[in-house]
Amino acid sequence: MAFNSIVRPVLEFATPVWNPAKKKHIDQLESVQRKAARFACKDYQRTSSVTTMCNQLGWPSLESRRNMYDVTLFYKMQYNYVDIPFPEDITPNSSSCRGHSLKFNIPYSRLNVHKSSFFPRTVKLWNSLPEELISIQSLDAFKVQSMSHLSSFNI
Repeated sequence: MAFNSIVRPVLEFATPVWNPAKKKHIDQLESVQRKAARFACKDYQRTSSVTTMCNQLGWPSLESRRNMYDVTLFYKMQYNYVDIPFPEDITPNSSSCRGHSLKFNIPYSRLNVHKSSFFPRTVKLWNSLPEELISIQSLDAFKVQSMSHLSSFNI
């Protein structure tokens, strides 16, 4: 379909860099997909559920997809698929009380602009993933499983 091949790539271009933080901007992006779902299903009734239409089409939310792109880039960094070093303030968490063994300390953010930037945002998301997901050795399998996990929990 045209939305998946033409529109969505434009909406998702370089999402780890520009991922919107404000609800207003997230809603504006999601509205594009919601309009496309109405068009694809040929259902323009105000009482119809666009969420149901997206589910029928197999379209996860754009926010879930952006989260998947974030954790995938983090995964690539963690397992050296890309040559991007972690900043000095991204350190492994030495406490392994809860969660998985590859947790990182969330960097301190004094400003909301920094808090919503890639590393603080993604470390928090990465730390919330289950051990069996982050320990997957195949990048393709990680992408599939992380998309399934993130869209099922609407993280």
